[in-house]
Amino acid sequence: MLSILLLLSLGAEPARCKPLDSPPGMRVCAQPSPSGGVLQLRSTGMIAAPPERVWSVLKSLDDYASFMPFTVEARVVRREGEKVVFFYSRIQPPLVSARDYFIKLVDESQWNDGKGFLKVTWTVADPSGKMALADDVVHIATNSGSWLLEPRDAGKSTFLAYDILIVPGGSIPDVIANRANAMSVQSVFQAVKRRAEQLPEGR
Repeated sequence: MLSILLLLSLGAEPARCKPLDSPPGMRVCAQPSPSGGVLQLRSTGMIAAPPERVWSVLKSLDDYASFMPFTVEARVVRREGEKVVFFYSRIQPPLVSARDYFIKLVDESQWNDGKGFLKVTWTVADPSGKMALADDVVHIATNSGSWLLEPRDAGKSTFLAYDILIVPGGSIPDVIANRANAMSVQSVFQAVKRRAEQLPEGR
């Protein structure tokens, strides 16, 4: 199994993913979502930091408001064991009004002594009976995606892949939603990269 993982990168770009304009050092592409309309986006690139450090940035959920773009509020609602986290966030994305979402994140990593991959996936969680969402913003009903980290350069660098399908809700036309999502994907990826590369060794 491990030999297969070494030969095949899980971060390989889907064949239907159409490249979009991307900043230097990043590749962004889009493909149709299963329901049509809003596109599913992928952003990939290299980070000059070990996977463990990038992973620690992604896991610092309660700190997202301090470095993640568009994030106004971020908090862990509860945990189930070591692999499952329920998370709430309120955001002010580009081109649209304020939104919030409540998601369930699952750690699907296969990581052993610096080899394999680190991965977290998420989907929208049902908030009924668990918490009260804000009543002055639009609730995001479709928000699924993943972060995938693979070691490069003998574990000194990280290949990072960010996949996201998010429908902002409200009466936003798909063309506006796709434009806003493309801007957000780039900004979020760059924020994680910047944070990981600026953290001191050992963090």
